[in-house]
Amino acid sequence: MQQAKPSKTLLRAGAAMIDVTPPAGTHLGGTWGTLRRAETLADRLYARALVVEQGGRTLCYVTADLEIVTERWATLIRREIQTRCGIPVADCMVSLPQIHSVPPLGNFLLGDEMPNVPPEHEYLRGSQTPYCELAAAAMIEAAVQAFQKLEPVEMAHGRALRDDLAFNRRGIRRDGTVCMPWLFSSQETPLGPTDILCLEGPMDPEVGVVTFTNQAHQIVACLLHYTCHPVNVFARTAHVLSADWPGAWSSGVQAAVGAQCVPLVVNGCCGNINPWPSFDPDFHPDHRRMGRELTKTTRAILKTLKPVPVEGISAGVRILQMPLKVAAAEDRRAAEAMLEAFPQPKWQEKNPKQVEWEWMDAALLISVEQEREKSPDYSYEIQVFKIGPVALIGLPGEPFVEGQLAIKSDSPAALNLVAHCANSYAGYIAPRAAYARGGHEIRDKPAQWAKVAPGGLERLVAATTELLKELP
Repeated sequence: MQQAKPSKTLLRAGAAMIDVTPPAGTHLGGTWGTLRRAETLADRLYARALVVEQGGRTLCYVTADLEIVTERWATLIRREIQTRCGIPVADCMVSLPQIHSVPPLGNFLLGDEMPNVPPEHEYLRGSQTPYCELAAAAMIEAAVQAFQKLEPVEMAHGRALRDDLAFNRRGIRRDGTVCMPWLFSSQETPLGPTDILCLEGPMDPEVGVVTFTNQAHQIVACLLHYTCHPVNVFARTAHVLSADWPGAWSSGVQAAVGAQCVPLVVNGCCGNINPWPSFDPDFHPDHRRMGRELTKTTRAILKTLKPVPVEGISAGVRILQMPLKVAAAEDRRAAEAMLEAFPQPKWQEKNPKQVEWEWMDAALLISVEQEREKSPDYSYEIQVFKIGPVALIGLPGEPFVEGQLAIKSDSPAALNLVAHCANSYAGYIAPRAAYARGGHEIRDKPAQWAKVAPGGLERLVAATTELLKELP
């Protein structure tokens, strides 16, 4: 593919978006053990890509309105972009915002090595291959189109703070255990959830915006950073296909600045962050309201932006070997006995569309044990792009927000956009102190969403900060 000779100082950018809305009946993520079909369409889904180039170095960021990406699919996308555009795999990042009312991109619940899951029930592993193939092809094509659209741009960046849209979701009960605060009514619970003593940790109030403006004074792309689980729609209904607040925010920004703009949401480390207040009765999760509020804040940021010099772009990768959890001997024996008695999924008698929890629990555990027997460590890829004063940081899985805040506080970059669920799925990664309390995110039994041993968050923070300081 022929491209103009790169300039040492000229910053160029290109962006593209392609519709990836699946057909009705496609499996949606967010639950396990049952087929959750898309029946109603609330929002169309899009794959989006941004390519930036300066001095012969080209970086590519690819995202889509999907849930989770596994290493298999991220690697396929990155390698194909390298083949078609010449952008090295290490300079291409794939990150998804983990929306819970859309399909996943890969089998993130049960590994492909798990036997006896019939092809027609592949969704029990986490996804459906035909849709994964469609979505991956669209993400690759978006990157190729973005590469072809490279043009001279100026970059600007800014931030604002919103602490009223996202909230820590780990409630510490008065007995010291942890629960996930849920929606409640003032009639049924007039005094609030009084069994909760307090919330375990913070949230990140930062709204970050990076714009790329061409010589016609048009914003051709913008990076939008906020940190929160996209579960507004998921909390209300099971079968609605929706891009949740990332989609609503993208649509709002595009409507505000023009159809030529490709907005790319960078969802941060939201492993312990939800979009509703834990102690506000009768709260109604509304993804469109959240999108409108973030758009309003974005518009205010845009009014303050001025171009900043970009005197070089760079990228780096650091691989950490994170120990996997080891299943307790009695738990493994029980799981093996269950799967020996029922080699194929065991369905509930009262609800034949739902797998028995005990069977799924056993399969989840054995899936991680099979992974650990291949290697006791998870290869955790930290990826950093630096575009002048801005850092785009890719972290696999769902790190807790405490890790993101630590990285931001120690980073030399003027603005840090942390993209979780980047390039593979490592599950939740919590501060060491949180493991003793347990909870959904930190169950004792290994599962693909709870497989990294304590200490991982502290190690990834240290390694990420070190990499940020090493890059020019």
